[in-house]
Formats: sequence, C-alpha cells, structure tokens
Amino acid sequence: CPDHLDLSRVLSMCLVHDVAEIVVGDLTPHDAIKGQEKHDLERAGMLKIAPQWVELFDEYEQGVSEEAQFVKSMDKLDMGLQAMRYQHQGLDLSEFITSARSKTDGTEFASLLE
Repeated sequence: CPDHLDLSRVLSMCLVHDVAEIVVGDLTPHDAIKGQEKHDLERAGMLKIAPQWVELFDEYEQGVSEEAQFVKSMDKLDMGLQAMRYQHQGLDLSEFITSARSKTDGTEFASLLE
C-alpha cells in the first residue's frame, strides 16, 4: 500500500467490498444484472448483513477516495492473476486478463499481468 494512503482504511475496504456477495452472489459482466441494478442489489445486501459498513462500501463503489481507487485496482489485479493461473491450465480467460490490465494500466502493478 502506498505510504500516503490510510492503511487501516485500505485493509477495511479490502475486507468489506465483497461482503454483499454473500447475499447476491458474485455478479459478473456476463450476468444480466448490470449498472445501477447491480449496485442497488449489492447495497441492499450490505444493509441486510453489515449496515455498519455501508459507508465504507459506498466509498469503495463510488471510487471517491484514493484508498477506494487503490483497492479497486488491487481487486482487478487479483482477478487478472487468478485468470493467468487458470489460463496456464489450458482455459481461455484472456478477456479477464485484458480487463484487469485496463484497470491496472499506469500503476506500479501493471507489469505483474504481462
């Protein structure tokens, strides 16, 4: 984590950002649910099981802080690295790797997806 970011906030956001998936599942771009509907479902999930973390979830979702933007980049990096691992096993996950590269381009972590 870059020194100028609030490490505690970054770590909290890392833990919280996927909590809604417990209720709504891991919605991907291939699902019929997108955009505002996806956000509304995930936020409702957060309100149901972790209302104390909704503010942090909203900050992440909206990407309004440097911490949120960093966590979003790390989430995409994680997706890309997992896709590369599966690709080495013979699966074609190039679209996920391409997506991850586009979200981490310009960061110090972009080279990890080469």
